[in-house]
Formats: sequence, C-alpha cells, structure tokens
Amino acid sequence: MGRIKIDYELKIDSKALFGDWAVPLNDLLASDYMYNLIVFLEEIYTDRDLVITPFKKQVFRVFQEAKYRDLKVVVLADGPYKTFKNNGLALANKESLQHFSPELMKVKECIEKTVYGGFKLTFDPTLETWTDQGVLPLNTSQTADISKGKSHSVYWRRFTREIIKTINNNKKDIVFILLGAEAGYFERYIDRDKHQIYKFHHPIHSVKRMQDWNCPCFRATNAFLARKFGSEHGIEW
Repeated sequence: MGRIKIDYELKIDSKALFGDWAVPLNDLLASDYMYNLIVFLEEIYTDRDLVITPFKKQVFRVFQEAKYRDLKVVVLADGPYKTFKNNGLALANKESLQHFSPELMKVKECIEKTVYGGFKLTFDPTLETWTDQGVLPLNTSQTADISKGKSHSVYWRRFTREIIKTINNNKKDIVFILLGAEAGYFERYIDRDKHQIYKFHHPIHSVKRMQDWNCPCFRATNAFLARKFGSEHGIEW
C-alpha cells in the first residue's frame, strides 16, 4: 500500500483500539503501513457509495474483547461475512438474534456434535464467551464491501501476518485453528515446534453444499490443552 497524501492528521489511540495488544503490536501500530490502513478505513467509511461491514466502531473490537495476556487459542477464519450480522469477531453475529447466520449455525451444530455428544447448547452468537476464555476469533480481513466479498483482503494481509507473527514469536503452546484457504495461507508464519495447528475448510462451503460441517478442530483443541495444561484449561465452546 503506497503512502496516501492527505491534508489532515490522523490520531490513533492504540490503547483504546487494541487494549493490551498495543504493546506487543507497537512496531505494527507505529508503521507507515498502519497509518495508511487507517486512512483507507476513513475513506471507505465516509464513501456513501460503499456498503462496508462491520460497523466502523467494530473493526478492531476483537482486540478489545480477547486479551493478549490470556491468549490460548486463535481461530483464524476467512471473512468477514457479507452481511450486517458481523460484530468484528470471526464467525460471530453482532447480537443475540433469533436466527443465526448460516455459517454460525454450522459452527454451533458442529460443536454440539463433536464436543458435547449431540447435546443442544444455549449458544452465545456473539462469541464473547470464547474471548472471555482466551480465544481470539480473528478474520483474515477486518472489513469487506458487502457487494464485493473479499475485496479488502489485499489491504489486510500484512496486518494479519503481523498479528500471527507477534503471537508466534512471543507466545508458546498456542492453538491455531485455520478455517478456509485464506486462513491457511498464514500457516507459514507459525512455528509448529512451538504451537499446535489445526486446519479445516470454512463453514460457508458446507452451507453452499447443504452438508454437515464436521470440523474436528474444537474437540482437538480441548484435547491438546488438556494434555499440556490439564482438563480444566479446555474451552467451553
């Protein structure tokens, strides 16, 4: 992304936007790339001809909800959805809706089947119960033009790469769940000797084919955390 010439100064409150991620991400947040990314966001959210998801205030919300110090699991998913159900967290819906997005319903059904033996869950569609337990549900892109799908992926790839590299370099025994081809691209930045990686296709493919989404990653994650730290450290998906 080339430097964008503008006639105003942007002030970024890193602490407010990124919480305790601000310190480990300092080099990224202070870079010219990040400056230009913020300019890009200002432009797309003020262009009345564009329909952007999620809402502007939710773009970096995942870093406010999921604390760096508590991180156990990264769920990296191709996204975000091309709807207004997005809330800034990968796979999640923005509120407790009566009807989940089709992708999230696949996730719920999969977890009920593979983790809880078919027991029907009272499931939190915002996924804030995940972030409270040390899960980072991260989209490969933080924004999308609803009419164009992955139109913003080129702008976000470096951002996502630096997030993954920061976690890889400074943490140990983190579980990475990579859902989808775009998410799988970032596997190259993860050291398998330090961390655990599980991969599966994104639930949107099962939605389109009207098939069950039998992702083994959630159960495997809890098995890994139990082996490493004890069964009490598993995630209540």
